[in-house]
Amino acid sequence: MLTTLAFAIGLALRPVEPDFSVDLFLVANNGKSLENLDWVDKPKEGETIERLLRPILKSLQDRKSGYVVLDGGDCSIFPTGERSAWHGQRTYTIFDSMTESETHNGVTKKRVLARTASEMASWGGLTAQPYRKNAGYVIQHFFYFGDIGDVKRYAVVQDLNSLHTVLTSGTSEDKANLARTMLITGDSVQETQQILRDNNYDFKGICIAKWGLADPSAPNIIAFPPPGLATHYKLSRQNGEWTVRLLEYLRD
Repeated sequence: MLTTLAFAIGLALRPVEPDFSVDLFLVANNGKSLENLDWVDKPKEGETIERLLRPILKSLQDRKSGYVVLDGGDCSIFPTGERSAWHGQRTYTIFDSMTESETHNGVTKKRVLARTASEMASWGGLTAQPYRKNAGYVIQHFFYFGDIGDVKRYAVVQDLNSLHTVLTSGTSEDKANLARTMLITGDSVQETQQILRDNNYDFKGICIAKWGLADPSAPNIIAFPPPGLATHYKLSRQNGEWTVRLLEYLRD
């Protein structure tokens, strides 16, 4: 009885994860990876992908709205070299910078006089190798989307090899990240579907495959686009689960 009560109190005290969304942009196969976010404010001649993305990214920044850019590198059906995936993101945290309190009839109310947005930019490489069941490694990349109060908003990105190791022999810390996992696979959409089925992984999160056509029966599995094209998605966290929705294609 005491154990049950303590567990219930623990659940009641645990911060509730707020829903949120962020704009997600995918590009690939463009000769060179974007590698950072400096190009958003530094136009150069001869750009293609940067030119497509710059106006919408600057608009998001003006509105203090976060975004993530994923460059899959050379991940076509006929790759010409070693794949090197890359990610970059800007996040904004809004906080009350000036408040005042008023007490009336014994009740104190806080009024917000001003809010401030703090910005954070980050970038780095990603691991997304083709599936090998006993690859034996765990590599998890953390994407942070800013805090709301005491609740941290983040995603854990890993490939299918890492997922398999976590499920079969991972530590408790590794497994704690499964509920927030997004997959970036080194395989096609159809190959990814088959791997998930064959291994009964029961993974319901978002998968971003190396290449392939979308399958309406698996809307959570999307793919990097062909050269000269950028895809714009809305990535959302709702009721503790990831969803993704295609907004537009960006092309010349």
